[in-house]
Amino acid sequence: MPYKHSEERRHKFEKPLYKVTNWPEYNAALKRRGDFTMWFTEEAIAEWCPAKTGARGRPTKYSNVAIETALFIRQVFHLALRLTEGFMNSLARALKVEISIPDFSCISKRSIGLPRHAWGAHRIRKKSGAKPIHSSLRFRSARNCPSSTFRF
Repeated sequence: MPYKHSEERRHKFEKPLYKVTNWPEYNAALKRRGDFTMWFTEEAIAEWCPAKTGARGRPTKYSNVAIETALFIRQVFHLALRLTEGFMNSLARALKVEISIPDFSCISKRSIGLPRHAWGAHRIRKKSGAKPIHSSLRFRSARNCPSSTFRF
């Protein structure tokens, strides 16, 4: 039995127990914890597929907007790449939008070429008394602004 000499000090501090006194308020707070609202603008859907560049080689199937959206969803919900792909498929079905979703390997490979500030600058922190998260994915054209903007 290893560490048998430190047995009396192992559980020195007990976890404090809190009594819930207002159950309806506590129940409503638990429901609000998962509140997330997301809007896709028409221009974001229009820019989902990239414009033709005229350059040699195989054209990209998804624009940076699609990859940044996938990375944003992945970061907000703490999902793996395959789960992100599945979530985006279900989101497109729920919104009744006919767009193709990038697969997990495409998201992984294309995320390397994106600037870190495009999708990783906004950290979502879990707070006990936090308000619901409302995000608006608003994208500008690639000619005006190379990166997309996320609004909270």
